[in-house]
Amino acid sequence: MPMKVEHLILARKWFENFADSFVSSDGTLSPLLRLKKEHSYRVEANSSSIATMLEWKTDDIRIADALGLLHDVGRFPQYSNYGTFFDATSIDHGEEGAGLLEQSFPWDGIRQDVKKMIVEGVRFHNKKNLKDVQESSVLPMARIVRDADKLDIFDLIRRYVKEEKITDIIPGLQMEERISAGLLKELKVGYDSSYKNVRTLSDFLVLQLSWVFDINYPVTFEILKERKSVSWLLDRLNNIEEIHFFLEKADAHVSAQLMKLP
Repeated sequence: MPMKVEHLILARKWFENFADSFVSSDGTLSPLLRLKKEHSYRVEANSSSIATMLEWKTDDIRIADALGLLHDVGRFPQYSNYGTFFDATSIDHGEEGAGLLEQSFPWDGIRQDVKKMIVEGVRFHNKKNLKDVQESSVLPMARIVRDADKLDIFDLIRRYVKEEKITDIIPGLQMEERISAGLLKELKVGYDSSYKNVRTLSDFLVLQLSWVFDINYPVTFEILKERKSVSWLLDRLNNIEEIHFFLEKADAHVSAQLMKLP
Protein backbone atom coordinates (compact mmCIF):
# COMPACT_ATOMS: atom_id res chain seq x y z
CA MET A 1 0.00 0.00 0.00
CA PRO A 2 2.59 2.57 -1.09
CA MET A 3 2.32 6.16 0.02
CA LYS A 4 5.23 8.19 -1.22
CA VAL A 5 7.00 10.98 0.63
CA GLU A 6 5.67 13.48 -1.89
CA HIS A 7 2.11 12.42 -1.05
CA LEU A 8 2.69 13.20 2.62
CA ILE A 9 4.23 16.56 1.70
CA LEU A 10 1.18 17.22 -0.48
CA ALA A 11 -1.13 16.41 2.43
CA ARG A 12 0.70 18.87 4.66
CA LYS A 13 0.56 21.64 2.05
CA TRP A 14 -3.11 20.98 1.37
CA PHE A 15 -3.96 21.03 5.07
CA GLU A 16 -2.10 24.28 5.65
CA ASN A 17 -3.90 25.96 2.75
CA PHE A 18 -7.24 24.51 3.84
CA ALA A 19 -6.90 25.72 7.43
CA ASP A 20 -5.75 29.15 6.25
CA SER A 21 -8.87 29.48 4.09
CA PHE A 22 -10.78 30.03 7.36
CA VAL A 23 -8.81 33.08 8.48
CA SER A 24 -10.80 36.18 9.33
CA SER A 25 -10.56 39.54 7.60
CA ASP A 26 -7.59 40.49 9.79
CA GLY A 27 -5.66 37.50 8.48
CA THR A 28 -5.83 35.37 11.65
CA LEU A 29 -7.61 32.20 12.66
CA SER A 30 -10.06 32.38 15.53
CA PRO A 31 -8.49 31.05 18.76
CA LEU A 32 -10.50 27.80 18.69
CA LEU A 33 -9.69 27.07 15.04
CA ARG A 34 -6.04 27.81 15.72
CA LEU A 35 -6.29 25.32 18.58
CA LYS A 36 -7.68 22.72 16.18
CA LYS A 37 -4.93 23.39 13.68
CA GLU A 38 -2.24 22.93 16.33
CA HIS A 39 -4.07 19.84 17.63
CA SER A 40 -4.00 18.33 14.15
CA TYR A 41 -0.21 18.63 13.93
CA ARG A 42 0.18 17.01 17.35
CA VAL A 43 -2.14 14.13 16.41
CA GLU A 44 -0.08 13.69 13.25
CA ALA A 45 3.04 13.32 15.41
CA ASN A 46 1.24 10.94 17.80
CA SER A 47 0.04 8.75 14.92
CA SER A 48 3.54 8.55 13.50
CA SER A 49 4.99 7.71 16.92
CA ILE A 50 2.51 4.91 17.60
CA ALA A 51 2.98 3.42 14.12
CA THR A 52 6.76 3.55 14.57
CA MET A 53 6.56 1.87 17.99
CA LEU A 54 4.40 -0.83 16.38
CA GLU A 55 7.17 -1.29 13.80
CA TRP A 56 4.86 -0.71 10.88
CA LYS A 57 6.26 -0.49 7.37
CA THR A 58 7.38 2.95 6.21
CA ASP A 59 4.47 3.34 3.78
CA ASP A 60 1.98 2.53 6.54
CA ILE A 61 3.62 5.03 8.89
CA ARG A 62 3.16 7.71 6.22
CA ILE A 63 -0.53 6.83 5.87
CA ALA A 64 -0.96 7.02 9.66
CA ASP A 65 0.89 10.33 9.62
CA ALA A 66 -1.38 11.82 6.94
CA LEU A 67 -4.52 10.48 8.65
CA GLY A 68 -3.50 12.05 11.95
CA LEU A 69 -3.03 15.39 10.24
CA LEU A 70 -6.32 15.30 8.33
CA HIS A 71 -8.55 13.67 10.96
CA ASP A 72 -10.22 16.91 12.11
CA VAL A 73 -10.69 18.80 8.84
CA GLY A 74 -14.45 18.65 9.43
CA ARG A 75 -14.00 20.85 12.50
CA PHE A 76 -13.19 23.90 10.40
CA PRO A 77 -16.49 24.17 8.45
CA GLN A 78 -18.32 22.97 11.57
CA TYR A 79 -17.09 25.90 13.64
CA SER A 80 -17.33 28.36 10.75
CA ASN A 81 -20.97 27.47 10.03
CA TYR A 82 -22.28 26.63 13.51
CA GLY A 83 -19.94 28.35 15.96
CA THR A 84 -19.47 25.16 17.99
CA PHE A 85 -17.49 21.93 18.15
CA PHE A 86 -20.41 20.08 19.73
CA ASP A 87 -21.55 17.52 17.17
CA ALA A 88 -24.91 16.91 18.84
CA THR A 89 -26.09 20.45 18.08
CA SER A 90 -24.38 20.87 14.70
CA ILE A 91 -22.92 18.17 12.43
CA ASP A 92 -20.92 14.97 12.79
CA HIS A 93 -17.45 16.35 12.14
CA GLY A 94 -16.10 12.93 11.17
CA GLU A 95 -18.69 12.55 8.42
CA GLU A 96 -18.15 16.16 7.37
CA GLY A 97 -14.40 15.64 7.14
CA ALA A 98 -14.72 12.40 5.15
CA GLY A 99 -17.03 14.04 2.62
CA LEU A 100 -14.80 17.08 2.37
CA LEU A 101 -11.72 14.97 1.65
CA GLU A 102 -13.60 12.89 -0.92
CA GLN A 103 -14.50 16.05 -2.83
CA SER A 104 -11.60 18.42 -2.25
CA PHE A 105 -8.36 16.57 -1.58
CA PRO A 106 -6.05 16.05 -4.60
CA TRP A 107 -6.04 12.24 -4.77
CA ASP A 108 -4.29 11.92 -8.14
CA GLY A 109 -1.49 9.40 -7.91
CA ILE A 110 -2.66 7.99 -4.56
CA ARG A 111 -3.97 4.44 -4.66
CA GLN A 112 -7.63 3.79 -3.97
CA ASP A 113 -6.91 1.54 -1.00
CA VAL A 114 -4.82 4.29 0.61
CA LYS A 115 -7.55 6.84 -0.06
CA LYS A 116 -10.11 4.56 1.59
CA MET A 117 -7.96 4.14 4.70
CA ILE A 118 -7.62 7.90 5.11
CA VAL A 119 -11.21 8.84 4.29
CA GLU A 120 -12.73 6.08 6.42
CA GLY A 121 -10.25 6.74 9.21
CA VAL A 122 -11.48 10.34 9.29
CA ARG A 123 -15.10 9.18 9.16
CA PHE A 124 -14.76 6.84 12.13
CA HIS A 125 -12.23 8.65 14.32
CA ASN A 126 -14.98 10.25 16.42
CA LYS A 127 -17.55 7.46 16.53
CA LYS A 128 -18.55 5.72 19.75
CA ASN A 129 -16.88 2.54 18.51
CA LEU A 130 -15.68 0.89 15.30
CA LYS A 131 -18.38 -1.77 14.96
CA ASP A 132 -19.67 -0.22 11.71
CA VAL A 133 -16.33 -0.30 9.89
CA GLN A 134 -17.01 -2.49 6.87
CA GLU A 135 -13.50 -3.31 5.67
CA SER A 136 -10.83 -4.94 7.82
CA SER A 137 -8.08 -3.05 5.96
CA VAL A 138 -9.40 0.21 7.42
CA LEU A 139 -9.36 -0.94 11.04
CA PRO A 140 -5.65 -0.54 11.88
CA MET A 141 -5.65 3.06 10.64
CA ALA A 142 -8.95 3.87 12.33
CA ARG A 143 -7.60 2.46 15.58
CA ILE A 144 -4.33 4.34 15.43
CA VAL A 145 -5.89 7.75 14.75
CA ARG A 146 -8.37 7.27 17.60
CA ASP A 147 -5.48 6.51 19.96
CA ALA A 148 -3.42 9.44 18.65
CA ASP A 149 -6.37 11.82 19.00
CA LYS A 150 -7.04 10.77 22.59
CA LEU A 151 -3.37 11.16 23.53
CA ASP A 152 -3.41 14.82 22.61
CA ILE A 153 -6.80 15.54 24.15
CA PHE A 154 -5.58 14.06 27.44
CA ASP A 155 -2.68 16.53 27.38
CA LEU A 156 -4.80 19.43 26.16
CA ILE A 157 -7.46 19.10 28.84
CA ARG A 158 -4.90 18.79 31.62
CA ARG A 159 -3.20 21.98 30.44
CA TYR A 160 -6.45 23.93 30.24
CA VAL A 161 -7.57 22.71 33.67
CA LYS A 162 -4.26 23.73 35.24
CA GLU A 163 -4.46 27.14 33.57
CA GLU A 164 -8.11 27.49 34.70
CA LYS A 165 -9.19 28.01 31.09
CA ILE A 166 -11.20 24.83 30.57
CA THR A 167 -14.45 26.74 29.92
CA ASP A 168 -12.74 28.39 26.96
CA ILE A 169 -13.00 25.09 25.11
CA ILE A 170 -15.97 23.53 26.97
CA PRO A 171 -18.43 26.39 27.53
CA GLY A 172 -21.04 25.97 30.26
CA LEU A 173 -19.09 23.42 32.27
CA GLN A 174 -19.80 23.76 35.99
CA MET A 175 -16.57 24.01 37.96
CA GLU A 176 -17.62 21.56 40.64
CA GLU A 177 -16.03 18.44 42.11
CA ARG A 178 -19.10 16.27 41.99
CA ILE A 179 -20.47 13.58 39.71
CA SER A 180 -23.87 13.99 38.10
CA ALA A 181 -26.42 11.30 38.86
CA GLY A 182 -26.86 10.34 35.21
CA LEU A 183 -23.15 9.85 34.69
CA LEU A 184 -22.77 7.82 37.88
CA LYS A 185 -25.58 5.55 36.72
CA GLU A 186 -23.79 4.96 33.41
CA LEU A 187 -20.56 4.06 35.19
CA LYS A 188 -22.31 1.52 37.40
CA VAL A 189 -23.89 -0.15 34.38
CA GLY A 190 -20.78 -0.60 32.25
CA TYR A 191 -17.81 1.63 33.06
CA ASP A 192 -18.84 3.82 30.17
CA SER A 193 -19.95 7.42 29.96
CA SER A 194 -21.35 9.85 27.43
CA TYR A 195 -21.35 13.58 26.79
CA LYS A 196 -25.10 13.84 27.36
CA ASN A 197 -24.63 13.40 31.13
CA VAL A 198 -21.63 15.70 31.51
CA ARG A 199 -22.46 18.72 33.68
CA THR A 200 -19.38 19.37 35.83
CA LEU A 201 -15.63 19.41 35.43
CA SER A 202 -15.42 16.15 37.37
CA ASP A 203 -17.97 14.63 34.99
CA PHE A 204 -15.81 15.55 32.03
CA LEU A 205 -12.65 14.17 33.63
CA VAL A 206 -14.47 10.90 34.36
CA LEU A 207 -15.61 10.80 30.75
CA GLN A 208 -12.03 11.29 29.66
CA LEU A 209 -10.77 8.57 31.99
CA SER A 210 -13.33 6.18 30.51
CA TRP A 211 -11.45 6.49 27.22
CA VAL A 212 -8.80 4.08 28.54
CA PHE A 213 -11.29 1.30 27.78
CA ASP A 214 -11.25 2.41 24.13
CA ILE A 215 -7.48 2.53 23.61
CA ASN A 216 -6.48 0.09 20.90
CA TYR A 217 -2.73 -0.47 21.14
CA PRO A 218 -0.70 -1.34 24.26
CA VAL A 219 2.08 1.00 23.10
CA THR A 220 -0.40 3.86 23.47
CA PHE A 221 -0.67 3.01 27.17
CA GLU A 222 3.11 3.25 27.35
CA ILE A 223 2.91 6.83 26.03
CA LEU A 224 0.09 7.64 28.47
CA LYS A 225 2.27 6.37 31.31
CA GLU A 226 5.25 8.45 30.19
CA ARG A 227 3.08 11.57 30.01
CA LYS A 228 1.37 10.77 33.34
CA SER A 229 -1.99 11.35 31.65
CA VAL A 230 -3.93 8.68 33.53
CA SER A 231 -2.19 9.17 36.88
CA TRP A 232 -3.09 12.87 36.80
CA LEU A 233 -6.77 12.05 36.25
CA LEU A 234 -6.76 9.42 39.01
CA ASP A 235 -5.19 11.86 41.47
CA ARG A 236 -7.57 14.64 40.47
CA LEU A 237 -10.67 12.47 40.96
CA ASN A 238 -9.52 10.49 44.00
CA ASN A 239 -11.36 12.65 46.54
CA ILE A 240 -14.76 11.68 45.06
CA GLU A 241 -15.45 8.51 47.03
CA GLU A 242 -18.53 7.37 45.10
CA ILE A 243 -16.47 6.74 41.96
CA HIS A 244 -13.57 4.86 43.59
CA PHE A 245 -14.90 1.61 42.07
CA PHE A 246 -14.51 3.16 38.61
CA LEU A 247 -11.07 4.64 39.32
CA GLU A 248 -9.85 1.23 40.50
CA LYS A 249 -11.28 -0.46 37.40
CA ALA A 250 -9.61 2.06 35.07
CA ASP A 251 -6.28 1.81 36.87
CA ALA A 252 -6.37 -1.99 36.75
CA HIS A 253 -7.19 -1.95 33.04
CA VAL A 254 -4.26 0.34 32.26
CA SER A 255 -1.91 -1.87 34.30
CA ALA A 256 -3.14 -4.96 32.47
CA GLN A 257 -2.53 -3.37 29.09
CA LEU A 258 0.99 -2.31 30.09
CA MET A 259 1.72 -5.92 31.06
CA LYS A 260 1.19 -6.88 27.42
CA LEU A 261 4.21 -4.88 26.33
CA PRO A 262 7.40 -6.82 25.62
